[in-house]
Amino acid sequence: MKETAFVLLLASCSGPSSERDSATDSATTALDADVDPVCDETPAIYIGTGEEAFEPLSEGDEVPIISGPQGGWHIWQSIETYNLGVIADTHLSITLASTGETVSDGRYLVGLLEDEEMECRNYYFGLFGFLDIDDLAYKDCDTPPELLGYREVCLNVEVTDEHGVEASDSRCVLAVPWTGDDTPIDDICLPPH
Repeated sequence: MKETAFVLLLASCSGPSSERDSATDSATTALDADVDPVCDETPAIYIGTGEEAFEPLSEGDEVPIISGPQGGWHIWQSIETYNLGVIADTHLSITLASTGETVSDGRYLVGLLEDEEMECRNYYFGLFGFLDIDDLAYKDCDTPPELLGYREVCLNVEVTDEHGVEASDSRCVLAVPWTGDDTPIDDICLPPH
């Protein structure tokens, strides 16, 4: 069972590690004068993947397109935050890098899990990026592996914490059909011209 934490951290802490400093992130502070910041550092968020843990992503990494037990398709999304509160209004989307078309759009209100070893780092994993490809379907091409397989998609996240602090991130990755047994899926449709 996932343990959610709702403890407000008021201690000063260090920000993201140096390997993350070059990541494509943006954060804006929307605090008014009556609200103390969560920590002394700039807020930041990173989009990742992972069903059972936060798995960081770099541009161009592969992410699996998963077939769910009820017939739907999804891509696992996870978030890692620094210097934000523990309650996150989270907007996740997935877009085609080539056209900007949205193939997943969801909103979650989550209680972030606190990192016990690093103050001011919180995370959440196992968020569904449900894939809706109805607008892309043509002829016999009507499933996410056929239409999104081996195409670049961008995973996007926008978060507002309980203090009104906002942060966002985006990563463009390669969507890869996944069968569960590492068998490649060859039925890929090229986008119509």
